Parts: sequence; structure tokens; C-alpha cells
Amino acid sequence: MVHNKTRVIVFDLDGTLYEDTHHFDYYALRLQEMLPEENRVLFWNDYEKP
Repeated sequence: MVHNKTRVIVFDLDGTLYEDTHHFDYYALRLQEMLPEENRVLFWNDYEKP
């Protein structure tokens, strides 16, 4: 679901804001759903880079 009022999404990939990081995969999946189909694989590839 896309919300037209969304302006900023803070995504703490390096764990500086949160010690527990298991919830990031959930949010990454939700963000990926907001992308056009042709960009989803590229997004996931970037997300999984070390």
C-alpha cells in the first residue's frame, strides 16, 4: 500500500539506532512492495549487499 503523505523513511541498516535488527527484513519487504515490479530485484540486491 502506498501512502501519498509519506515524505521520509528512515531505514537504519547499520544498526546505529537499534540494537535488535531482525525487523529490517520486514520493512525492506514492505518498501519493496511500493516499487514498480521492474525495480524490486535491484532494490533487494542493494538491500542484501554487505
